[in-house]
Amino acid sequence: MTLVHLLRLLSKNAGTIFLCAFLSAALIFWSTRKEQKAYTSYTTISTGLMSGYNLESSQGARKDYMSTNNELETLISMAASYETQQELAAKLLAFYLVEGHDDEQYLLAENRKIFDECLPANAINLVLDTTSLDNTFENIVMMRDRIDENDINKLLNGDHPFFGLEQISTLKIERDGKSDQIKMAYTTADPGVCKKTLEILTEIFEAKHQRTKKFQSADVLEFFEKATNESSAVLAGKEDALLNFMVGNKIINYYEQTRFIAAKKEDLDELYFKELMNLAAADSTLSNLEKQLKGKVSLAEINKQISQKNADLVNLSSKIARMEILPFDSSEVESSKLDYLRKKANLLEEELKNAASATFLVNQTPQGLETKNLLSSWLNAIIQLEEANAKVEVIRERKKEFEEIYSRFAPWGSKLKRLEREIDVAERAYLENLHSFNQARLHQYNMLMSSNLKIADPPFYPAKPAKSKRGMFIILGFMVGLLIPTGSIIAVDLMDNTLRHPTQAKNETGLEIAGTIPKLVAAGKEEQVLESFLKKRTVEQLLHFIQFKLRTAGTKDQPIILSLGSTREKEGKSFVGDLLAERLELLDKKVLRLQPSQESSFQEPLSKNTIHYQVTERFTETASIRDLIPENTALESFDYILLELPGLLASAYPIEVINQANLHFLVSRSNRTWNAADSNAVRLYQESTGKEMYLILNGTQSEALEESLGEIPKKRSRVRRFLKKAASLNFSGKNKI
Repeated sequence: MTLVHLLRLLSKNAGTIFLCAFLSAALIFWSTRKEQKAYTSYTTISTGLMSGYNLESSQGARKDYMSTNNELETLISMAASYETQQELAAKLLAFYLVEGHDDEQYLLAENRKIFDECLPANAINLVLDTTSLDNTFENIVMMRDRIDENDINKLLNGDHPFFGLEQISTLKIERDGKSDQIKMAYTTADPGVCKKTLEILTEIFEAKHQRTKKFQSADVLEFFEKATNESSAVLAGKEDALLNFMVGNKIINYYEQTRFIAAKKEDLDELYFKELMNLAAADSTLSNLEKQLKGKVSLAEINKQISQKNADLVNLSSKIARMEILPFDSSEVESSKLDYLRKKANLLEEELKNAASATFLVNQTPQGLETKNLLSSWLNAIIQLEEANAKVEVIRERKKEFEEIYSRFAPWGSKLKRLEREIDVAERAYLENLHSFNQARLHQYNMLMSSNLKIADPPFYPAKPAKSKRGMFIILGFMVGLLIPTGSIIAVDLMDNTLRHPTQAKNETGLEIAGTIPKLVAAGKEEQVLESFLKKRTVEQLLHFIQFKLRTAGTKDQPIILSLGSTREKEGKSFVGDLLAERLELLDKKVLRLQPSQESSFQEPLSKNTIHYQVTERFTETASIRDLIPENTALESFDYILLELPGLLASAYPIEVINQANLHFLVSRSNRTWNAADSNAVRLYQESTGKEMYLILNGTQSEALEESLGEIPKKRSRVRRFLKKAASLNFSGKNKI
């Protein structure tokens, strides 16, 4: 679609377009004749999500703008939620029932009637408590939430200009630019109601926000507090188990005790080995001395005399050895007791020696000097042997005690390790839960600090109503009234698939355009002159096309046969034949018209030489044009024969007859669409003749004729000439048509 075509289309339908525009503007004017005044107020609330200070600010935490945006969107959704709007409507109604209905500050006198008519007296008596605003609000909520319909329910869920949800939902809640502030704006018919609505909304929003923040952190805090208490109890139980184990087994420091016991056992093993060596030495010495004294003295008599003292000495030696070997038990006796036992042992040894010496004197012989020395050595050997036996016996007893201590301490170590490991695990779990609990408490305090909403701009009392937008709506309605029909007309034109333009007809049919015949509907004198000119020019072009094709084909037949066909009936073949015959006769050409009897023209043919042939059932078997005319008609006397055929889709045609035609034309109306049946009929016709068919577009609009005729010579105003030049980007030349 060209710009020139668009302007012509709009100019042609300008009356319809402007009528729709005026009707739209008039409708808006009439519907807004009772427009009420509108008062607008707003409030700004600072959330502090980005600009506020909290416990995490001192730690240099980075601002997460995505989280901030999500938080702001959540706050806006909370403020604009259905639950918030319901609570706002109920609290607003409660306030005006209890306090605000008689105060000019909250309700203009001119709007008091709107409030008085909102509820009947019996409904007000059911909910009103003049002494308590809260009780009134609770009564309203109870009535609102009842299943059955009532006046309160209808009022709050209806379209009342003050308390209806439809009006409350017009609240505009949005982010103020790119800041962390939320702006709430409200427009209603009363300035006091407007301000009070925003004040109540702010209170509801702040309280709801605080509850939400506490609820969000309460579950987490409760979870970690419970986990901390449980892990603390588990840790205390593990520590008590360890304490009971150590007290029950008298363990002060297990690892030091085991180290001390191991060291003492090594010392005891070393002493035991040493005493065994001493015992072996004493026993060997005693055996040698007894061999030497054998037969010289009576050892049995001596043993008998000193046996009691020897037993006492062995007993003292055992006690001394026990006290010396077990120094860690020395705390149980006084240190002087050991000295006393040692002195007593020394005295007993002297007595033993003295008793042995007396025996030696009795039994001595003149050669007894050597026997005396041997007996002294023998006695010392016995004392040493007894002392060694006593020590070895004590050491053996002590080793048994060590074995018992080891048997007790060995499993204690494993159990003690397990208890300590359980305590370590419980302690780490407790510390982790305690850390998480402290973090949750810190986060809760941080959220409470950062979620303190601040009112940056409190709602104000709008003293003046907002400017009416009625004029703008009327203008907008007028423009919409222009745009909708304009768009519809353009859309219909774009979707128009008719053969209205020669170029479009050529693309749709695939046939070469032989000529275009204008649509003749003029009534005025100027239109008749223009149509006469167009008819003459288009017929001349068609005749020129015919002569050009005949010359190109080198046709010298006499007469020249022109076939005029159409795919459907009523396409205007006779009208085109009349115009063509008239023009040929003006050129002194003799023309014969052959028309089917069922498609004769509604007007009398312009040419007198017209023959109507009958389309019978045997029409397709016609072998020659002569079979269609009377026998006395001399074809040779005619220069042109215009053969009109029935519709190609409506009737069959004689192939032998149409093959005698020199040129074949298809007449088609410009206001019709082309479909597959038309294409198939033309294709079959061309295959039957072996010749190309040419299209004559009938009933073409004068604007479409510019594709073949160029500029149409008609009178135009200066403005129209300028617009056409501007649309076609043609500002040169002095053409005034």
